[in-house]
Amino acid sequence: MSSTKVVTTEPASQGGCEYLKNKHVLTIFVVGASGDLAKKKTYPSLFELHRHGYLPKGKTIICGYARSQKSDVDFRNQIRPYLLDKAAAGDES
Repeated sequence: MSSTKVVTTEPASQGGCEYLKNKHVLTIFVVGASGDLAKKKTYPSLFELHRHGYLPKGKTIICGYARSQKSDVDFRNQIRPYLLDKAAAGDES
């Protein structure tokens, strides 16, 4: 008989995901990192998880792969408006 470990999430005030508290690092790999879906949905969602404390501080790595070649600065400039729009909308509610 196999056993299954249930991973639960806690409110941000409790430190986020119990599974990641001690030695684990969360790595998120985004395929199609410069695409429309990533800009409009993936990155804003990850940003909201970060803002609300559900991603472990100093233990989260987000990396991606895209066919288009961009510098780090160009890539950040490309997604910044989508993150700022999402943050501004969250502050109003």
